[in-house]
Amino acid sequence: MTEALVRPSVQYRVLAAISGGEEFVRHTKRDHINYVNRLKMRAIEGGDASTLESMGEDVLPVTIFTDQDLAMKNAIKESVFNKCLNGCYSEAEFEDTWRKMISDYGLHDSDWFERLYTLREKWCTALNKEYFSAGILSSQRSESTNHALGFQATKTTSLPEFFHIFESTVKRWRLEEERNEFNNIRAKPTSVFPMVDLLDHAAQVYTLNLFRAFEKEFGIAIGTRAIECTTEDHIKSYLVYPSGSDENPHHVTFDSSNLLIDCTCRKFQESGMLCFHSIRILHLRSVSGIPDRYISRRWTKFAKKEV
Repeated sequence: MTEALVRPSVQYRVLAAISGGEEFVRHTKRDHINYVNRLKMRAIEGGDASTLESMGEDVLPVTIFTDQDLAMKNAIKESVFNKCLNGCYSEAEFEDTWRKMISDYGLHDSDWFERLYTLREKWCTALNKEYFSAGILSSQRSESTNHALGFQATKTTSLPEFFHIFESTVKRWRLEEERNEFNNIRAKPTSVFPMVDLLDHAAQVYTLNLFRAFEKEFGIAIGTRAIECTTEDHIKSYLVYPSGSDENPHHVTFDSSNLLIDCTCRKFQESGMLCFHSIRILHLRSVSGIPDRYISRRWTKFAKKEV
């Protein structure tokens, strides 16, 4: 009953009903509550919290994901702060956007925004694009802990209760991972687009989920415009514009001699997946497959097998 999240007091009433009354349970309600609490504490002794060695000796996390307070949430809705948060691709663009926001909304005397600016490296994605984060920061696709766990924690939720829910969730995730592994080995995905060389190569190397992510970027790529800017020997540079817009182009450099490609959006550095700007240029230059250096092994069908 504890594992099914039934409260100890309710458990005791169930036992009393089954036994024919509290006098037949053979222990008191207080004994029952104390025993359940001991079980919960025993469950987390020696668990993952006391073993962070999984990261390797003396290796510290380079990124921490966290939520800000309600004031930030309101600011995102009511101003250009959303662009400052995750819509800028360079430090210069962030600084310009921040100054314009402060000026347009008269925030020069706001202590909260002043403090927020001093912490900008902790929340502004433009200042963290060289750090790998599996794309969570750039895509804003991460889900809340409560939603991911399927459990609404409250201020009265104890650590042992949360630990049990999390442990059950991890088991569910791993079972789903095993199913995905099976499907990855047996199936080759199809696409809503013609299976051109780039898509066909992606289908051969990526897991099903990551292929869908690549397919989405490919779909955006074929709707963009690419304008050649400069040429120097075998190195060409392009401006890639989103479909139907001349704003926010990104600069892509392509070296045909060794298939080196680089984009100012820094998506590959951040997520290990090529951006649609880069895919547009590879497709434009008729590159037949994703260059090896841009295939992150962690996203491929073979990652677990190699480990």
